[in-house]
Amino acid sequence: MKSFNLYIKSFSKYGGAESVCYRFANYLIGKGHAVSVFCGENRLKNEEFKGKVIELGLLRPGRLLKSYSFYERASRIALNSSDVNFSFEKILGADIFRPGGGSHRTFVKKSLLTANGISYYINLLKEALNPVNRLNPFLEKKVFTHPRFKYVIAISDIVREELKRDHDIDREKIIVIRNGVNKKIYNPENRRRLRNNEDGSKKVIGFASSNFELKGLKQLIAAMPLLPNNFYLSVAGGRNPGKYINLARSYDVHHRINFLGKVSDMPSFYANIDVFCLPTFYDTFGSVTAEALAMGIPVAVSEFAGSSELIKNGINGEIIKEITPERIAESVKSANAIGIKDFSGFVDDDDEVFEKYLQLAERT
Repeated sequence: MKSFNLYIKSFSKYGGAESVCYRFANYLIGKGHAVSVFCGENRLKNEEFKGKVIELGLLRPGRLLKSYSFYERASRIALNSSDVNFSFEKILGADIFRPGGGSHRTFVKKSLLTANGISYYINLLKEALNPVNRLNPFLEKKVFTHPRFKYVIAISDIVREELKRDHDIDREKIIVIRNGVNKKIYNPENRRRLRNNEDGSKKVIGFASSNFELKGLKQLIAAMPLLPNNFYLSVAGGRNPGKYINLARSYDVHHRINFLGKVSDMPSFYANIDVFCLPTFYDTFGSVTAEALAMGIPVAVSEFAGSSELIKNGINGEIIKEITPERIAESVKSANAIGIKDFSGFVDDDDEVFEKYLQLAERT
């Protein structure tokens, strides 16, 4: 039995890295390992968790103070611990660092791709003046050059190449382990059980994100007039959809688009679509792609998403080569033509992924 310290800014069942941390902690406990979670804030306070949770607190306001205060407080603990330090955040003393994304410098560059004209230069100035964009690359460099650092988990080949390019990390220290899904929840049987859309003439495209701009919702809406009138779009996400509703009206497709807001029951969402589309400008992975595939839904995803590495054209989906309405429409039609099938073999289960994490920890 090993003792693990997990580090995460916000400990929660929900979110990207937060959800992975929570599930990994429970996996380790189930395997008989001792687990302590060091977090800036504990959002599980009223829920049962069999591990130990130590809330370090975060300085506020703003991302800069939150990030640096967690880095300082968590680093002090990690540097003085002989346990396995497995971190989802940038801290010193991490034996294994599993970032939710890739290089921060690349993320900033890719985020600017959604703007053009004067908007591009305004966004460029904002990013240049944002102190977080200087802090994060600085912290990344300190993490990767610290003597205790052993491995970084890249959640896709895209991330591996970013880390190698931006930080010149030895390739043997970059381990690609793609995200998995909980197949007890995301599976074809659940799709059949939860499916209500039995109108064979109606085809529903699914889209899910909290960052509509970066993930290409604007371009997907612009693709709707190029698709047959029996194609509808369901949008899951918590951001204010006002300008996207207006955009849909300008294309006269608003009656074919349903903005659902934040969706807590994602298996039911996937069960009631016919094809999933993620025309993102940048995504280090995109777990929504893996979840849709595990449910048996064919996917159209851009080549700029790490999860495109799961796609076999014409077999379980289509890779979108250009983020244009024309290419998106073509890819959606091609993916839809594949039909709903069992694609779960293209996606790892959580337990398979976490076993790889555990094997990596054995090497530290």
